[in-house]
Amino acid sequence: MMYYKWLKDDGKWPLPTQNEDGTWTPGEWTPYVEKLKKSGYRVCTGDAKSLLEASCYGTLYEVAFEGETKVFDYRTKVIGHRARLIHKIGEMDERKWILFACDCAERAVHIYENKCPNENSMCLAIETARHYANGDALKEELSNALSSALSAVWPSAWDRWTISRAVVWPDLRDARVIAVHISHFAIDVAGDAPSDVSWDAAVAAERKWQAERLLQYVRGER
Repeated sequence: MMYYKWLKDDGKWPLPTQNEDGTWTPGEWTPYVEKLKKSGYRVCTGDAKSLLEASCYGTLYEVAFEGETKVFDYRTKVIGHRARLIHKIGEMDERKWILFACDCAERAVHIYENKCPNENSMCLAIETARHYANGDALKEELSNALSSALSAVWPSAWDRWTISRAVVWPDLRDARVIAVHISHFAIDVAGDAPSDVSWDAAVAAERKWQAERLLQYVRGER
């Protein structure tokens, strides 16, 4: 299993160094921690829930443990006595979080298209968000597009108010938080959508897709 750690440059973990040939020299081992219940080195797994809930505007590293580890929180997080950073995977910034949020929203937007087949304001809002992320739209334009989308879905989505807020993304204060929020709803929608596979299989497939897409953004592949 692969383990990951999101970090800002806080100096608490010895960082790996990149060599001239592009390979990495791992960081030094962290000091040993005896009791895992009260402390220890916490990392996330490659599961989408784990990667997203532990995420930050920072850098993602691969982690290795020495000795015993414990798994908790539905097997999405791991804690160990001693660890080190193996190599840097990449970073996430506001632009990447916005684009990732758009990707997730597009996979959930069909629940509204089914209710309002002639209404395209939500798709336009997502498109405008992509333009905004790439510097081709102003924040005011995005805000107006989101407001129009929210007004359009309100009559048909009274019982899904929270979902509608997530999918059309009306709050721009923290793109990372909104991206995580949208990803959760995309997973819920995947499980509820008519399909010839089980709820568990549909959710697992969506989480796998989200993890792979997020890592693509982190590595700069998208």
